[in-house]
Amino acid sequence: MSPKPPSPRKRRTRTEAPKASVPANRAAPANITAVLGASQTGKGMYCKQRLSVPHDGVTLVWSWLEATDRYHKFLEAHGNPSTVTAIPRLCELVSDGWRCIIYVPDKMPRGKLSDREHVAAQFAFFCRIVAECKHARVLVEELKHVTTPSWAPPAWSALSTAGAHDHLELIATAQRPTMIDKDFLGNCTEVRSYRLNYEEDARSTGRFLRVPYTDLMDLPDLHYLHRVVRERADFPVTVTLTGSCAVLRFGAPLGALYFLPSVGESIMFGVSKAHWTVAGVALAAFALLTFVQSPRGVNFKIPVIGPYLPGGQ
Repeated sequence: MSPKPPSPRKRRTRTEAPKASVPANRAAPANITAVLGASQTGKGMYCKQRLSVPHDGVTLVWSWLEATDRYHKFLEAHGNPSTVTAIPRLCELVSDGWRCIIYVPDKMPRGKLSDREHVAAQFAFFCRIVAECKHARVLVEELKHVTTPSWAPPAWSALSTAGAHDHLELIATAQRPTMIDKDFLGNCTEVRSYRLNYEEDARSTGRFLRVPYTDLMDLPDLHYLHRVVRERADFPVTVTLTGSCAVLRFGAPLGALYFLPSVGESIMFGVSKAHWTVAGVALAAFALLTFVQSPRGVNFKIPVIGPYLPGGQ
């Protein structure tokens, strides 16, 4: 009698922590995502989609423009968030076990500190607090205000380059990728880029995404290119909302097929959330044939379930 084959491993979501412990001589896996793009192209919508995924650890948001981004209001539907403007209060909430905290940096310097130095000091403490949290999910809005291409607070560098913090999920946004910490971009596990208006930004990001820089400059609003570094494959996707349907265009590389969601799994993109049904199996088979015949990719229409997400930048 032949031995029974092992059952397939259950697929886990992006923010679900694995149950098995990590060996002592290996760093725990970290998800480090850069979300790039000009203002009002869809970065904020994607970040809110990421934050809406259930998470078993603390969620910390560095909200540079809370008055317009309104992360507190958005997260009220997904938990019990608290908004603070002082580092001591942030420490208290983390110590008390608060699960969702939005930190709005104080932009009024005191003493002899300049505006930038005052904000940078808060960001350094914010990153030190993140480093003490396990299974943390962290969003940093507008990284250019707290880093430069040649400088970043040591605590931020530890978060974004070491990758040894226990299942850290780190998301950071930037409108001008050439003006932020280069080490962060170099160590990202995922990079998503919406339209970039400056040629130097598009050239720099295009080299990382392995696409012509003009493709990034010509993207319409809510369209993006996404590369998952670990998979050694690019995942170009464009999204357009037309009435009650969202048109998804999966890019030409065959490796992108591996990212098609399984039946019943949610797929997240810029404008809403759609659920695949059994028809997704036939769609994947059709996509494979189309990719073989058409190296330029293919468009799909999928009914949209759920309303638009407010906000975004």
